[in-house]
Amino acid sequence: MAMIGALALLLAPLGGHRSAAAAAVRNRARPSSAAGPAVLTQAAVHSRTRPVIRHGILYRRVDGERLLLDEYLPSVHGRRPAVVFVHGGGFRSGSRDEIAPGEQPVAPLALRLMRRGFAVFAIDYRLAPRFRFPAAADDVLAAVRFVRAHAPRLRVDPRRIALFGASAGGNLAVLAALRSRGSLDRGSRVRAAVSWSGPMDLTRFYPAHPFVSEYVGCVPAACAARYRAASPVTHVDRGDPPVLLVNGSTEIVPLAQAKEMARRLASGDVPHRLLVVAGSRHAGEYADTVLDRTLGFLARHLQGRTER
Repeated sequence: MAMIGALALLLAPLGGHRSAAAAAVRNRARPSSAAGPAVLTQAAVHSRTRPVIRHGILYRRVDGERLLLDEYLPSVHGRRPAVVFVHGGGFRSGSRDEIAPGEQPVAPLALRLMRRGFAVFAIDYRLAPRFRFPAAADDVLAAVRFVRAHAPRLRVDPRRIALFGASAGGNLAVLAALRSRGSLDRGSRVRAAVSWSGPMDLTRFYPAHPFVSEYVGCVPAACAARYRAASPVTHVDRGDPPVLLVNGSTEIVPLAQAKEMARRLASGDVPHRLLVVAGSRHAGEYADTVLDRTLGFLARHLQGRTER
């Protein structure tokens, strides 16, 4: 059953809501003796010749929380680049199972990335209002450190790791990418970042979306510095990794957010690309429209291939 469900997902489009094939993976197929992308032993991971999917891997214990990730590992032919995926949910909801609450499951997206040779790690992180900024952003950086620390077991190239987030996860992915410093050999530095509909300036985003105060912990007038710290637009610096920004033209996250971020990146001579999707679709809702170009961006910066 694991093989049937995974193959169906590989062949299915991303645009549909919760297909039967997606449900098969969301129901978390358990280990079995059948061939296919199922949970394997540590020894099998090292010698695998077919894709492996492993659910519920502990990557961090913090504040009494056990933070988990799901591993989607392609068949091994040398070390592979890795993508850490950060779900959306307004900083207050969501899980590693979904691109964002009410949108597509993560599994079809992860399997498409696997098919292109990327190892994918879909993560949970601490949610507001119980956990406020910078908890979630710190968790994203911890996930990068976990993947890098376990690179030999995962057959991942520790120098080729990217962050990819949707909605609130887009904010967190880009913020973490810009906050990280140092060598690509250790720590949390990444080679590239992708945001689908991530709010880039929480101070300007707040008035129309007051729930942001549950994540930051206050309103902008009371803690302007915290809003700046949680906003990627204030962290741009020369030497930052390349960033792909995708945004709908009339969606819930104003296009002005992505345009301002692109302007800041240009001012800092940071390689970047802005893709505008016509209409009001948000994050995973436009996955089919932008996935090929997202894969092209990741291939260019993680695999040295030419973008489509």
